[in-house]
Amino acid sequence: MSNLLLQLAGAVTLGLLAVDVFLTALTMRGAGPLTGRMAQGLWRGLLRLHRARPSHRLLSFAGGAIAALTLAYWVMVLWAGWALVFAGAAGAVVDSQGQPADLWSRIYFAGFNIFTLGLGDYRPVGAPWQMATVLASASGLVVVTVGITYLLPVLSHAVSRQALAGQVGLLGLTPARVAMNAQAQGPDAFADRLSGLEADILQQGRRHLAYPVLHYFHTGDPRLALPLRLAVLYEGLLILTHGLGEPDQPAPPACLSTLAALDLFLDSIAHDVLAGEAQTPPAPSLTPLADAGAPVQSGAAFETALRHRDHRRGLMQGLLAHDGWRWSDVADA
Repeated sequence: MSNLLLQLAGAVTLGLLAVDVFLTALTMRGAGPLTGRMAQGLWRGLLRLHRARPSHRLLSFAGGAIAALTLAYWVMVLWAGWALVFAGAAGAVVDSQGQPADLWSRIYFAGFNIFTLGLGDYRPVGAPWQMATVLASASGLVVVTVGITYLLPVLSHAVSRQALAGQVGLLGLTPARVAMNAQAQGPDAFADRLSGLEADILQQGRRHLAYPVLHYFHTGDPRLALPLRLAVLYEGLLILTHGLGEPDQPAPPACLSTLAALDLFLDSIAHDVLAGEAQTPPAPSLTPLADAGAPVQSGAAFETALRHRDHRRGLMQGLLAHDGWRWSDVADA
């Protein structure tokens, strides 16, 4: 009975791994159940250290480490699954003298075969175990190939993530500055700059679904931190659409279009990283614009106008927290 339980445990482990690799590398549904828990567990541990003693340098190593560990994790789970399968039958594997292999030898046999076809010092006995050995070798080839192919573009996507953050930062490093720059440039020039960003924002959302490990590529430079820059842009656009002019004045179409792109970005990643972290932040300050002579809404009217965006602003705050930033960094960025 114990042998059958080992084989069943091995089969279940291999099945879970197959689902995990498929969901993570071959769909746009975010990380699979095994990879997601592994990555989130490591990241949350690093975040706890960061919050206790802030160190963006520590977090900056996480993305590459989690990417490498993803492939290593898949290989180790695959090895464990096949080791359980072969360990479930004492006569499944014999040595070169025809003697049944002990437990450690069967673990060695399973590990060797997921990378190669073995050295010949141990061999399977009988057609079922010969087929199992072929399947072990094939699964090893598939998992390693898919893992490497999946991870190769990650670094270039992480670079494009920072490049987008830099572009967004050129619009203004604080919400008030985004609004003031928009007024200084004029509506047409500002609309042109926003239209060039919308497609990139949407593309980043889809990339984060296709490559969940991108969530863990952190930079300590606030000018290149995408969550921070998007939060600043979002709040700046809210000032432009709800905080300036008369209450019944129509919002600038370009601002609404970019806000919609940011909403889609948040919706793309909310399920994967923001569970339990969303909390509506305070409204952005209109004081810098009032001091500069801009016509602004009253604080109460502005906060009332923002209420229909509480959920999305909460997601944005959750995204910041997940990336190791605080909401106060938005005003101070």
